[in-house]
Amino acid sequence: MIAYIGIAIAAALFFVTLHRFTAQSMQNKIGTTLGIVLLLVLGVWYEATSSRATAHISQIRFAFEHNKTLRCQNVDVHQSQFSYNVRSFIGKKNTPHFGHIFDAAGCEILP
Repeated sequence: MIAYIGIAIAAALFFVTLHRFTAQSMQNKIGTTLGIVLLLVLGVWYEATSSRATAHISQIRFAFEHNKTLRCQNVDVHQSQFSYNVRSFIGKKNTPHFGHIFDAAGCEILP
C-alpha cells in the first residue's frame, strides 16, 4: 500500500516539476527523473520487504496457535510455557521462562 502512495506522490511531483520548470536544462530533467525513479524503487523494495516480514509473522503465529513448537534464540517456545502478545512471546507465570520475551520475527518453526 505504501508503495502505491509513493508512486502517486512521485508521479505528481514528476509532472509538476516538468510542467513548471520546462526551461530546466536537460541535465536537471535527467537528475529529477532519476531521483523519482530511485524513490519508486525504494518504495517498492520497502513494500516487498514489509510484506515478507508480515507473512513470516503470520506463519509463526499460526503455528504457535496450532500447538507447534517454535525455536526463538535457542529456546523452545510452545503454548504450555508462553503466550503470544503483539508480535512477541512472553513466558507464563510459574514456568522456567517467566519474564522472558521473544520477538516473533526472530523465531522459526520446528519440524
